[in-house]
Amino acid sequence: MTVSLTADFLSGAREGEWLEAHVTITRKGRRLVYASYDLTAGGRHVLRSSAVFAAVDRPPQDG
Repeated sequence: MTVSLTADFLSGAREGEWLEAHVTITRKGRRLVYASYDLTAGGRHVLRSSAVFAAVDRPPQDG
């Protein structure tokens, strides 16, 4: 579950251009995971973002 999300749009991407995400887990606790990531297109930084996620127990799936 997303607790917090921030994003800075740095540049635009052109239609059909390949987007590449670079993700780094900066800290992992018992219940919270902190991450940052950059999105690039053609070697240009398009987006810089950081987020905090809460680990949530999932009920068993029938199957």
